[in-house]
Amino acid sequence: MVRWEENSIEQPEILGSKTKAGYNWQEVMYRDYFDYFFEFLGSMRSSVGSGLLTPKDILPLKYWVILIKETHGQLFENFVKDYRYDQTIEDLYLMLKD
Repeated sequence: MVRWEENSIEQPEILGSKTKAGYNWQEVMYRDYFDYFFEFLGSMRSSVGSGLLTPKDILPLKYWVILIKETHGQLFENFVKDYRYDQTIEDLYLMLKD
C-alpha cells in the first residue's frame, strides 16, 4: 500500500499472516509445491500404465519421493491423505520397488 503523504511504501507482514482459511504462508507454499509434484507423479504413473514409459524410466523419482517423505514426514502423509494422492504413491512404490 502506498502512503502518499509520507512517500513510503507500506509492506504487509507476510511471515505472521494467515490466509482466510487459517493457513500460514509456509503451509500454503508446501501445499502448492506438493500439489505440483504429486500431479507430476500422477502423470508419470499414467505414462507407465499406458506403456509410454517403463518403471526404469522413472526410477530416479524414487529418490525424491523418499527424500521428501523422510524430510517432511507428517506433512507428506497429511497431504497424501487429504488430497487423495494415496493411490498414486502406492502405485509408484509398487512400480519402483527393488
